[in-house]
Amino acid sequence: MSPSDAPATARSPKLPRATPRWRTWSAGFAQALVFIGLLGVLIPNSLQAQEIEPRRWSHLPTGVMFAGVGYRYGTGDITFDPTLEIEEAEFDQQDGVLSSVYSFAWWGKSMRIEALLPYGYSKWQGLLQGAPASTTREGMRDATFRLSMNLTGAPALSGREFGAWQAANPVRTSTGIGLQVSAPTGEYLEERLLNLGNNRWAIRPQAGILHTHNDWQFELTGTLAFYTDNDEFLVTRTQATDPLLFVQAHAIRTFRPGLWASLSWGGTWGQENQIDGIDRNDERGENFYAVSVGLPINRQQGVKLAWIGSRTHKASGFDSDNIVLAWSMMFDP
Repeated sequence: MSPSDAPATARSPKLPRATPRWRTWSAGFAQALVFIGLLGVLIPNSLQAQEIEPRRWSHLPTGVMFAGVGYRYGTGDITFDPTLEIEEAEFDQQDGVLSSVYSFAWWGKSMRIEALLPYGYSKWQGLLQGAPASTTREGMRDATFRLSMNLTGAPALSGREFGAWQAANPVRTSTGIGLQVSAPTGEYLEERLLNLGNNRWAIRPQAGILHTHNDWQFELTGTLAFYTDNDEFLVTRTQATDPLLFVQAHAIRTFRPGLWASLSWGGTWGQENQIDGIDRNDERGENFYAVSVGLPINRQQGVKLAWIGSRTHKASGFDSDNIVLAWSMMFDP
């Protein structure tokens, strides 16, 4: 115990008492934990729900189903406000994902429904006021479902009609709308700041356009995400989140059926959080970059390999690098 921490004796003069150092430290520590907790919510969300995904508006024959499994490994650095005294913050995460896609016709329009069921492992580590700190989580992440419709340029066709229409229209433009929903199915410990699940619903209306010119495709998707409140943030606190705008663009080259490659970019704006009505001033701003390659195994099976990177353009945020490997199989009538 240092002299300044020693209790006063009966003979000591009575002086005005300064704020105990432990209270100052604990206040900063609590603020830092809340900020870490918010990034713990944002990091899985950015890599899962805001994924860079080319060919989501591709014209599919109706009555076709795809099922697949995927693996993703991601690592990155987290940059905090310097006043929080958090340094060398890093995260690692791994995900296994089950996915399915089914295409069908409704009112003469081609549609598809998709589902993603992820299971994940995450580790956060860094220095808090110079002392090492880390934690891990393993369990289910939030499940994601998506329903989309091609409005123009992609008629509902199957079998030979589908192949003949595509061959007759090598240059075409299609538009579509979609609705993606993330359900609060992920593991969530209300007394913990870092979790795999977000304990809230996320609703994401989408609109997209796809232009095909022979072997090239150019795709643009805009998503506006809305979030319900998490009223179990740190057990009794309420987390509210502003909407997030996410835009992604892709240039895709098809070399032969099943063999393709793409270059992608995405950007996010918004998603500022409020805790019990108090703004956190943590608006997101990231650029995403991706390179993807699709390789056929046979007529019904294929694999996809992708690198996805994110870079923040805000004073605080995170940078990440991710490798994705996925296998899918097609079932047709």
